[in-house]
Amino acid sequence: MNSVNRIDSVNKIGASLSLFLAILPGALVEASTDLSEQKDPVVIEQEPMLVPYQFWNITHSWDDGRILVRVGPDGNVEDWIPLKLPHRALILSLERCLSTTKFTPAITDGKAVPCDVRLDVPLRGAGGYGVMNQTIVDHIESMQASMGANPDSLILSSADQLDTPLKLLERGNPYLAVDDEGNLLGGTVRIEFYIDTEGKPRMLRVLDQPNPIMANAAFETVSGFRFNPPKVNGDPTVVKVRIPVVLASK
Repeated sequence: MNSVNRIDSVNKIGASLSLFLAILPGALVEASTDLSEQKDPVVIEQEPMLVPYQFWNITHSWDDGRILVRVGPDGNVEDWIPLKLPHRALILSLERCLSTTKFTPAITDGKAVPCDVRLDVPLRGAGGYGVMNQTIVDHIESMQASMGANPDSLILSSADQLDTPLKLLERGNPYLAVDDEGNLLGGTVRIEFYIDTEGKPRMLRVLDQPNPIMANAAFETVSGFRFNPPKVNGDPTVVKVRIPVVLASK
């Protein structure tokens, strides 16, 4: 589990195709402190993103994907959320790809800091000639699967677009804010985060709490929340929310 000071800153051929991530220009979302001498993260190591062959035809679309990634001070991916994908089947492929992706860390005033970056997932032409190794039957099946891909696309939604309102199903274990002298620190901390297709909080960010002990307690508390999976017209989606977390002082 991340502590608040880490988020506060904040061509393979055959049955699979290889897609590669690319950082968009101006992709930096947020770094930890002053941006006076900021160096943005850059991908330096990445395994191919393998896509099941039945979805190869999405590589003929101009509808690229976009994701939000949290890069830690060590250059590893700490968390991520899809913002727009032409097919939900890409989520697992991206999860595996990002687990081995390495970045240069963001640098602020000579210090490595965590930050969030938006990444483009360029699909058109990915894999190129690899599809020629498919049989005619595989080719037809992939075309049919691709034609039905639009209903399976994923895009960031707003809370008022959801079929049913968000409901907190599990609270997990609440964390207390306790200082070095053992005193309980009470108050309200605002947290911003995304809820993924399974109802899990992702990419948590403390908005306005200068006390790191209170901010960390709120962050850890919300990390244990589980919501009803968000859907729009019956299809899974992701949604961005902000909530106040009230910390008990007694």
